[in-house]
Amino acid sequence: MQRVKAAIDHIEAHLGENLTLDRLADKVGVSRYHLQRLFRSGYGENLKAYIRKRRLTVAAQRLAETEARIIEIALESGFESQEAFTRSFRAQFGCNPGQYRKRPELRTRPGLLKPSRESIEHRTDGLTLSPDIIHLRKGFEVFGIGAGINFEDGAEVNGNWQQLFAALRADAPELLSPRLALCGVAQADHPQIVRGDGHCLAYVSGLERKPPDAVAAALIRVFIPPGHYARFTHSGSLAHIPDTVNYAWGSWLGRSGFSKSDRPDLERLSYGAVSSPRPVMSYWMSVDRSSQ
Repeated sequence: MQRVKAAIDHIEAHLGENLTLDRLADKVGVSRYHLQRLFRSGYGENLKAYIRKRRLTVAAQRLAETEARIIEIALESGFESQEAFTRSFRAQFGCNPGQYRKRPELRTRPGLLKPSRESIEHRTDGLTLSPDIIHLRKGFEVFGIGAGINFEDGAEVNGNWQQLFAALRADAPELLSPRLALCGVAQADHPQIVRGDGHCLAYVSGLERKPPDAVAAALIRVFIPPGHYARFTHSGSLAHIPDTVNYAWGSWLGRSGFSKSDRPDLERLSYGAVSSPRPVMSYWMSVDRSSQ
């Protein structure tokens, strides 16, 4: 793990430079072959793919936050032409660079975020790198409280859940058993959720059962449609849920043979898991079988 972290630290410090396998292997002190094996087993990602995805993610941030020309961003990201940059950018973010800059509502994919030591350890110890593909044959409803969020808005998401728990404690405390099924729903939009400036997702903290009418009347109702979902098992601190989501979007999806569906993504857990010292929950990414 130390060598994987050392390789990532060097990549992040020199992301705009020519990062060859020889250079990285020499920095870490192992052979090229050993480095690639270490990186794949320790991080769950191909080394070259990691560098490309991180450069594209930084490029996306520059598109959103600066007025730099697209060709300049492309060349600084290690691409030989704007056309090659556009192809790779569209594959990772679902739109071309110009659209990403002009239309914030299209910024619904997180890219591959810079990892911390804790997130690297989470990939090793707290996450299934190969998800189960689930065919949900019958949809279901979720009843909850909604908010506009960004991908790393842990505080806003937690606050949303606390609002739901407070409402249940006040109006339906009998529901709050450890086995109560909870579901966080992330989607591009919802008609009852106002996204603030910079928010790219509509998020609902909810129940997988209808509460008493007096409670349900104040909650948002979301229908979860049938279809295929990639189910990742997450164990450990719920603060690392963004790391699980980051792996699913940034590392697994591109090599999976699936494409991202427009259906919502789900975070499914029990109420008992919220206070568990090592909770277990599942992240359900909605996917479609790729036509390519």
